[in-house]
Amino acid sequence: IIVITGISDQLRIQTLPTVMTMINGRFVDTFQGVPPDDQLAAFVDRAIDAAAAGAGTRAAENSDEPSNTGMNVEVAVDAAFAALDAGDVDLASQAFGAVLGGSDPPPPPGARARAYAGAARCALRADPPDVDGAKQLVEAARKVVDGQFTEPVEVAAAAAAAELHGAATELGLDMSSSGAELDERLTQLRAEIDAATKAGDKSAADDKREELSLRALLQRGDPAQAVDVALESVKRGERERGRAMCVRMFDALGATHPATVSGRKKLSNLWFL
Repeated sequence: IIVITGISDQLRIQTLPTVMTMINGRFVDTFQGVPPDDQLAAFVDRAIDAAAAGAGTRAAENSDEPSNTGMNVEVAVDAAFAALDAGDVDLASQAFGAVLGGSDPPPPPGARARAYAGAARCALRADPPDVDGAKQLVEAARKVVDGQFTEPVEVAAAAAAAELHGAATELGLDMSSSGAELDERLTQLRAEIDAATKAGDKSAADDKREELSLRALLQRGDPAQAVDVALESVKRGERERGRAMCVRMFDALGATHPATVSGRKKLSNLWFL
């Protein structure tokens, strides 16, 4: 476990032993601890059946859609989010698709809503981001919830992320730059913020901060910088607008993200100065 800590963290393994079945690179079942012999035999049988079903489907339909026979859905969704957090968008997308692909019985509503949210996050990681598709997936997640249970945090985060991408689109930002070109634009934005601040134009400075914050998060993948830029607006710009920028970032990152936890404390301190 010491040697493979990174993998165990990504898969959120907390108990030994933890055994997972993967079919064509996708999680379909798991158990933790040491089960009785009959349960272990049933686990192996399910794995064999799932592998056979997956192979049969591909042979018949020339499709890579997996069977989710025997799938431990909550674990599969957790693993898919772990893959997404680790940057493996293709694996995450396949895993979310496996959960949503139809099974008998269907996945629990909570897991299904989370899977829709995860699929939305994958859509936003496409090149170019599929913002409309992500919003439709968020809407599908919320239809599953429909006031019957507390909305999973992943759904709210996906909605906020889609909103951020939508904001970038509304601002007419070209989000295709990368590397040296992106670095140059970020440096230019800093200079423009400084110039507007010196001129006493808080609104213009905040316009540039909003762009810088969006680019830091959506292009650079630097949530800490994105939050810090939004906090600058609270401290030096239009406070209400800056606060709204911060809250939008927090919602997109999720309540437990380190940048959110740290940012909320900083925002509270700034707000009550």
